Amino acid sequence: RLGQTQSDNLNAREDAARAPVDVNRFLQDNVARDEAAARLRATPEQAAADFLAPRTAYKSRRNRDYIICAIGFTLFYAVGGQMLGYLNPFLIGFFVMGHAGLAWVLYGVMDRY
Repeated sequence: RLGQTQSDNLNAREDAARAPVDVNRFLQDNVARDEAAARLRATPEQAAADFLAPRTAYKSRRNRDYIICAIGFTLFYAVGGQMLGYLNPFLIGFFVMGHAGLAWVLYGVMDRY
C-alpha cells in the first residue's frame, strides 16, 4: 500500500460531473448582469455616481490621538529620565524613535478614521 498511486483528480468528488469551463458563458453572464443593472439606473450620471461616489467629509481624529500619545510618550521618557537620574543617550534615542514611529504609524500606515 505504500507504493506509488495515481492521483489525477485528487480533490474532485467522484460523483461530480466535471463540465469544462466555458469562458464565453462567464463573459455573457457578466454582460447580462451589467445590462440588467444599467436598466435599473435612470440616468448616466446616476450610473457614474455608483462608481465615483465622493467620500463624505469628516474630521479626522488622528491629530488628537497623536497629541495624546505624544504627551504620554513624553511623560514616560521624563519619568524614565528622573528614575535614572541623568540624561541617558539611549533614552534620547528611544524618545526620537518613539515619536517618529508614532507619526509613521498614525499618518503613514493607518487610513483616515
